[in-house]
Amino acid sequence: SHTYTITDDDALPTVGFLAATSSAAENVTPANFAVSLSAVSGRDVTVNFSVAASSTATGAGVDYATTSSSVSLTIPAGSLYATGTATIANDSAVENNETLILGISSVTNATTTGGTISHVYTILDDDSAPSAGFSSASASGSEATSTVNLSFTLSAATINPVTINYSVGGGTASNAGVDYATTSSSVVIPAGSTATS
Repeated sequence: SHTYTITDDDALPTVGFLAATSSAAENVTPANFAVSLSAVSGRDVTVNFSVAASSTATGAGVDYATTSSSVSLTIPAGSLYATGTATIANDSAVENNETLILGISSVTNATTTGGTISHVYTILDDDSAPSAGFSSASASGSEATSTVNLSFTLSAATINPVTINYSVGGGTASNAGVDYATTSSSVVIPAGSTATS
């Protein structure tokens, strides 16, 4: 018998993300990201991913959670595409849009040369800003009281401090130290709180 071996001389296909960016509201889950080959391969192509430290979204289920396909993905022989996913957490916090940045860390049976090796997925916050106001519409006290504290509240907590600017006037008391003197015209409700302390 005689065995004749045909040596494959075709260049490895290039693998990369199908798009460099994508986005969706935080109530849309899972987040999908596709990887593609420049040409069909006769072998399975394995793509391994890593999450960039520059991502502003927090993992471990806070903003997102990785799945097996967002760690490693296989494009089967004869196919051009495969899609990975990440689970997005839908919270009620008013926050900035956040990014999950995935990178291709290594591949098998392909090359990344010329491919898009990073994908930025933006989680769009879909929560409405809370309402801010005084804790009560009116209050009273003796003029012997030297300091009166004004209390403010939010309808919901946010992950960022909230500054409330206010003005004093329109009543029968006189300012400039005659009946009262203002010491501030703004207050800050700390992140995670719903009222001034």
